[in-house]
Amino acid sequence: MNWNFGTVFESVADTIPDHTAIVQGERRRTWRELDERAGRLAAALRHLGLGPNSKVAFYLYNSNEYVETLFACFKLRAVPANVNYRYTEEELAYLLENSDAEAIVFHGSLGKQVDAVRDPELNVRAAIQVDDGSPLVDGAIRYEDLVESHEPMERIERSGDDLLFLYTGGTTGMPKAVMWRQDDLFAALAPAATAFFGLPIPEDTSGVEAVVRKVHESGPVPVHLPASPLMHGTGFMSSLQALTMGGTIVTLESRNFDPDELWRAVERDGLEKVFAQYAAQVSLYQAYLDVTNPGLFTATNADTCERLHLLVPFNAERAQMWSDRAANIVEATRAGELLPRGFDDSENWQCRMCAHHARCWG
Repeated sequence: MNWNFGTVFESVADTIPDHTAIVQGERRRTWRELDERAGRLAAALRHLGLGPNSKVAFYLYNSNEYVETLFACFKLRAVPANVNYRYTEEELAYLLENSDAEAIVFHGSLGKQVDAVRDPELNVRAAIQVDDGSPLVDGAIRYEDLVESHEPMERIERSGDDLLFLYTGGTTGMPKAVMWRQDDLFAALAPAATAFFGLPIPEDTSGVEAVVRKVHESGPVPVHLPASPLMHGTGFMSSLQALTMGGTIVTLESRNFDPDELWRAVERDGLEKVFAQYAAQVSLYQAYLDVTNPGLFTATNADTCERLHLLVPFNAERAQMWSDRAANIVEATRAGELLPRGFDDSENWQCRMCAHHARCWG
């Protein structure tokens, strides 16, 4: 296999161009818009002298720009490197040097730290500032200026050997980068994403279109709200899975986790869109209780005891789909059958670590 997320995301954009890809507050971008803006940013980065294997530091809060910059790096075959936005100047300088970053993309409110680490010995040739109302850092380039001043970069051939850096938090010293090959990362993430919809992993990039179409035809399309930071592995990798399936990434506007904002987003976009698993549970309860009236979903804020109430319409097709999946699992277990393998290769590292490896592949 030769999986590359840049090529996968381009296939998704070609398949569902008008579907919403990213949302933050009132700002929404379709997959067509995401593909175009990422292409423009990739062209701008190339104009600044970056290219394949160039490292780009992401000193960003959760935002649409985070996803756009990620896609742009994939398109250019550059290497994304996450930076914890809580880092001090010393830690930031260390990571820029350690990653050999040639560009840093940062929110304006983090400009003080960026300005403090100017060092001619660093390899950084461009500081790109995402506008959040803060003054422009001296010498920085406005993000939107770059996007607006370039035509989208042409699509190119890419390799599964293209890298992605995932830096740890440095709890055992200074931060360290896990250097993921994109092909390996796709192989680790895709099986769980496709299995959720009962679909096989596509054999190659040409099969992405068929998978995405089936996901969108099956009912609930993934809408993922990473409450954790995208610069952390959990928020980042789960977002990659949702995007690979042609889903939507919703990011909160608050810089700190705000449970009230989280549930306001659920109320705005609907339970089915943001927490599909809860909507599925409600529909199953309604079906088994033979109640077709809307179900009442209630969530309680443990800190303030405030409650959110949502009426969830009964969806017979959704209830039947999840009921069938549960029944298939139960029947297969009773018969002693093996459930579909998550991976196509017995030598996959997750397969080798599984306690059932011998039975599954024997």
